[in-house]
Order: sequence, then C-alpha cells, then structure tokens
Amino acid sequence: RQGLAAQPDFAAPAHRLDKATSGVLLAGRTHEAQQELHRLFAPSPEKGGKPAGDSGPDAVVKTYLAWVSGSWPHGAEHLLHDYVRKEEDADTARERMRIISAESGAMGKEARSRATLLERRETFAGTASLLRVTLETGRTHQIRVQLSSRGFPIIGDVKYGGVPFSRMLLHAQSLSFPWKEERVTVTSRPRWPSPFSVAL
Repeated sequence: RQGLAAQPDFAAPAHRLDKATSGVLLAGRTHEAQQELHRLFAPSPEKGGKPAGDSGPDAVVKTYLAWVSGSWPHGAEHLLHDYVRKEEDADTARERMRIISAESGAMGKEARSRATLLERRETFAGTASLLRVTLETGRTHQIRVQLSSRGFPIIGDVKYGGVPFSRMLLHAQSLSFPWKEERVTVTSRPRWPSPFSVAL
C-alpha cells in the first residue's frame, strides 16, 4: 500500500518488538507516513493515541501467538489486568518488568491484554498451551511478564522463567489499523519448528 511498503532510501519502524519476538513489524516508507503511524501507535491519548482497550474503528489491534508451559485453564477469552514497573534484577543487574498488583496503580503502569486458548499439546517440555493474546496496552515485555506471573512462562523465554529452547515462542501474528479511510490488516505465520509448528 502506498506509503507503507519499505523502500531502500527510507524505511523506519513505526513501533517495536522485543528482540527475540518474531512477526509483523510495520515501517513507514516516507517521513509523512512514519509520522502518521507514530501517531496511531502512540501509547496514550495525550500523545495522540487511543485509550487502553479502545475497540473503535480507529483502534490499532495487535495480536500475538505464544506457546506457554502448562495447561492454560481458561476456555474462553480471559482478561489479564495488572500494574507493572521496571526493576533491576539483583542477579544480572539488568532491568526486567515485574507485576505489582491490580490494586497498586499508583506504583506502576496499567497492563491489559486478553488471552484465548487455541490448543494444547504434549511436548518434550510437558504440556504446552498455544495462546492468542490481544494487547490493549503496550508495556515493555507485557505479554511475557503477565503470562509468567500466572505460572505460564513462554517457552524459550528464560528471562521470565521459560523452558530453554532455540527461540522464544512469541510471535506478532497480526496488526490491524486504519489507513487512508480503510482498514489494513497484516498477518504473519510463525515459522516454529516441531513440535510447535502452527497453521495461520
């Protein structure tokens, strides 16, 4: 689409993914396109963005796939609602996110997402659950820390207690956003090895 596709002379990301996360990453082809995309992806209404959880026609919808260790207990879509903040890890001296609590908003930033169970499999690491996670806010490491804090770390995410694997099994599956009076949806299928391969 005009203004969105990458071009050799100009291609700047409009948002970010964690280093080990695969999937859809959007870039603006022109300065004007990049500025408009930055406005769409702004994290707060004060910066031109939409409120957390906004589902109107102008909302940006980010959907991820994640394989987690354990048997996810919720059959229907399940709201994950927390407050998070950055803290220094005493062992590594590196920053990581930590859940505070749903009652401690003054001490952290609100984190909201919705998780839906797609499938369970028996693997070398025991029972694993494939989740579809839709973000309502975009905090650093949000999906990783929200799932890990509930006892379901993402496979390959050793930083947050995941079983070691050749890669972290978190993938930005789709991105849907308004653009020039229409709605654009971009999707990507993760290229995960067996036993974690999935169809789109």
